[in-house]
Amino acid sequence: DTYKIGGIETIDIVAKYGGYSLTLGQNVETVKLVGSYTGFTLKMPNDNAFDFYTFGKYTSFKFPASVHYKIKRAESSSKECKGYYKSSRGFFLEATLNYGSLIVDTPD
Repeated sequence: DTYKIGGIETIDIVAKYGGYSLTLGQNVETVKLVGSYTGFTLKMPNDNAFDFYTFGKYTSFKFPASVHYKIKRAESSSKECKGYYKSSRGFFLEATLNYGSLIVDTPD
């Protein structure tokens, strides 16, 4: 499924199975994703700054190359990442995934 999100400030998705593509607008403040066997792609055409915390088992995370990591751990089947993109004053992204993926797509 593909969704274009403009004036919404908070996004909270809990999903099992499938894939979601979200295009985020400038006004978003919080994005919380929980998924099992689910792939998420976040597109940010406005190049939004954001803070993030992600945790997953058997999961892949793909962030822009210029992300600043405070934590980046991979142990056995678990992965944990915390950091920011552009500025630590952007919106907050939190993702908890099992057997899934998260791709953050920015213009950089």
